[in-house]
Amino acid sequence: MEAASFFRSEVAERSGANRAEGKDIANSPTRAAAKSFGEGIAQNNKQNMEKYFYKFDVRWSDIDANRHLANSSYMAYCAQARMAFMNKEKMGLAQLNRWGIGPVILHERFSFFKEIYADQVVYVSVEIAGNSEDASIYQFVHNFYLPDGTHCAIAEATGVWIDMMLRKTTTPPDDIILALDKYKTPDTKIMTREDIKNLPFRPANIDPEIFSI
Repeated sequence: MEAASFFRSEVAERSGANRAEGKDIANSPTRAAAKSFGEGIAQNNKQNMEKYFYKFDVRWSDIDANRHLANSSYMAYCAQARMAFMNKEKMGLAQLNRWGIGPVILHERFSFFKEIYADQVVYVSVEIAGNSEDASIYQFVHNFYLPDGTHCAIAEATGVWIDMMLRKTTTPPDDIILALDKYKTPDTKIMTREDIKNLPFRPANIDPEIFSI
């Protein structure tokens, strides 16, 4: 970040002007919506039945020592976008508590293309990349865009639903299945238990005696 830009960011932080205010964006593949997110997203929207975006104003506290969006903030933005999406589709915390289930991420990965700085606006998409037939396994993709459509990063999160009492995987109710179906695309893959088994990392316990060396 240039010195002048950094100074403006610091002043904005001190004045309280850069408070984060996440906002969900009603989305449909219309010409007006496509223009507001740039030509890159417009092309992307043509391939989707429905797409959800969540707007973030990047706070100073979201930045790391390199003066760009911290790795932990990318993960937090994805989680917030997912929960906002779920709340919009009537499967927020109140509904999840009533059903006695919760979403658990088993594997998450990122690729970064362009830096994101303090005081910038970022749109994070929520897309259904994969889903099992009973919706017990799911995979979200999150794309990070600037308002001009610049693609800054992409994340992929694979997870399952768990029974909050038994702490074991479970199948979600039909309400969730119907909500997720609205966001499927022709490219959404059908997932199975094999996809979970094929995740790249497995637990490997060790002898705790090694900690005393």
